[in-house]
Amino acid sequence: MLKRTIFLAGVLGLFSCSKDSSVFISEFLKDPSSVGAVAPCCEETSFAMVEPIVKGDGFVLELGGGTGAFTQKLIQKIDQDKLFVVENNKVFFDMLCEKFPNHKILFADAQELEKHLPANVHGKIKYVVSGLPFRSLPDEVASNILKSLKKVCAPDVVLVQFTYLKDQPLPEEALSLFGFKPKFYKHIPENFPSADIWIYQKN
Repeated sequence: MLKRTIFLAGVLGLFSCSKDSSVFISEFLKDPSSVGAVAPCCEETSFAMVEPIVKGDGFVLELGGGTGAFTQKLIQKIDQDKLFVVENNKVFFDMLCEKFPNHKILFADAQELEKHLPANVHGKIKYVVSGLPFRSLPDEVASNILKSLKKVCAPDVVLVQFTYLKDQPLPEEALSLFGFKPKFYKHIPENFPSADIWIYQKN
């Protein structure tokens, strides 16, 4: 416990100049398994997460908007009416709404996406940018999220996921459910902690 406290105190010192980081750390301390990260992703990670997305190629869904690191890059690339951001943490949700008042920020549980996304986009989500910590979520929750995604995503959906782990970040169920082939995309040593990005698609 003491080591964890000292580590977090050091992290707070590193990011003390950033309001986003302070909020992120505070929420991490409340619920580490659902937040999954001790600090927001860096610029290099955020840019890399949106690189695989082709503008004008369908709807884009961000899972776990957090403080908006990925969202900021997405709105620079994706048309306003094509982007949906899902966040179930009220503190992060309020922050996202304040930062991006003209965009579709949904306060929603990713286990029930079909209930919150407009019916006209069901089966048409072409890209998913995920900040969710699938490997630290309870197995049932992770499974429910994947099944909910299946209901709203296009057959040729491309999912971009980052992780701090060295193994692929999505459960094996994702491979059978979607027919995904996981592909390691990029390592970001500048991130804290260093991060890996994976792309999941059929081919």
